[in-house]
Amino acid sequence: MKCYDLVELEEVKKQLQHYVNDFNFNRKKKEYLTLESKKVKHEVLLPNENYIGNRFTYNSHCTIGGLYKVYYFKMDEMMIEYLYNKGDLIRFNSFNEIYFLEDPCFYKGDRVMCSICSHEQTFALFLQDNELENFRLFEIPFY
Repeated sequence: MKCYDLVELEEVKKQLQHYVNDFNFNRKKKEYLTLESKKVKHEVLLPNENYIGNRFTYNSHCTIGGLYKVYYFKMDEMMIEYLYNKGDLIRFNSFNEIYFLEDPCFYKGDRVMCSICSHEQTFALFLQDNELENFRLFEIPFY
């Protein structure tokens, strides 16, 4: 197990070095996303006040493989207002000069409730029985 952890650490170090050394990384991604007009129609900034933090991880709620930088935001009235009026859960969003935020996930405590894969435009709900009954009241078709 210790050997595995060291191998994983070396891979993380290599990928982090790639991000640090490539000073054009964010600019190139913004140019790429601008070309992908169906994904990014205009820049929408997530609320700064809701930012909690970020971390690098190999784990993703909806994608397999790779190194991910996960951003955490608190869900409060300000974020609900943003999502209701400006947000699009399957479009890329931006935050502090990062233009490639995708795949939002909603948690209740440590439990995933809704996992969204932006580029596939898929939603997966993980609801308990009482939550499912409440969701059915919205009359949103689902499988």
